Amino acid sequence: MSDTYEQLVAALRAVVAQTGDPMPVVAFALQAIEQENLARRRRMQEVPGPYAPNPMSIYAERLP
Repeated sequence: MSDTYEQLVAALRAVVAQTGDPMPVVAFALQAIEQENLARRRRMQEVPGPYAPNPMSIYAERLP
């Protein structure tokens, strides 16, 4: 999230310096943050764990 935060601050500074109306940039940045959080949640769901329906064996790498 720090990367998104830095992008938001940089974009707000640029827009305020040019137009004085930061609302479109804020809306866009909030959408980007929501998409980043959604993508992070999806990645977390895809990782198989020991209690997943088809868990990977901890010995799978050792099998010939």
